[in-house]
Amino acid sequence: MTDSHFKEPSRLYRYRSFPLVESQEHRLRDIFVAHKLYFPSPAQLNDPFDCRIRLSFDGSEKQYRDYMSQLFSRYKPEWNEEQREQEIEALIDHVGADQLEDVFRNLIENGIAETIGVSSLSAINNDILMWGHYADGHRGVCLEFQATNSTPFFGRAQPVQYEEKYPLINFFTSDSGKQAETVLLSKSSQWCYEREWRIIEHDSGPGEYEYPPELLTGVIFGAAIPDKHRDKVRDWVAKSATKPAFYNAKLKSDEFGLYIEET
Repeated sequence: MTDSHFKEPSRLYRYRSFPLVESQEHRLRDIFVAHKLYFPSPAQLNDPFDCRIRLSFDGSEKQYRDYMSQLFSRYKPEWNEEQREQEIEALIDHVGADQLEDVFRNLIENGIAETIGVSSLSAINNDILMWGHYADGHRGVCLEFQATNSTPFFGRAQPVQYEEKYPLINFFTSDSGKQAETVLLSKSSQWCYEREWRIIEHDSGPGEYEYPPELLTGVIFGAAIPDKHRDKVRDWVAKSATKPAFYNAKLKSDEFGLYIEET
């Protein structure tokens, strides 16, 4: 397992673009005015290889039954014990052992995809690829948040581990919480330049979550941001309960890179 970053960050960053339609700007505006961040579900992430797993089925029949009961309790909470037992018996009677892997994988991945929220952040603020991919070709913004171990909200962030292969999970020796964490914090090594950290919301799932306003410590304007968007952000911040510092991302003159300069 490879390390996702070189040291524990004191700040984490969120790259954001402006929606093409102004009526959809509320989610970006909410970050500044309502101090809310949107946690998408894993199904909404942009990498189809994200949240994929390899499964090990080295276990006894009792472990199979116990594990299925655990999964159904987590991902089908509306079922009572009798319904869970009936479904377990049906799977054992009618589904071959070679097909159980697909059943379990779909149950885990679909359960994670539907019931968990994920907020993605980065330990760096000057990556030209991330500005291009996530901030509309340098026309958006990058938000700076305080994120030490003792910081509320962002202190929950965990580093993504970058792998050459899907993580291997044993159904019978790891609990569902550990499985979800392993799946959600593992990505292809080709994404390692992002130095991603994630906040995982297990209990309440996808949606908007309010963060302490003083934790927004900086706003970086992209090198190609239109004046109207820069003015809009400044107007939103003026209505906010906190006053972050403003920075400009600027193109370096002697190499392919950016430097960040306070305004």
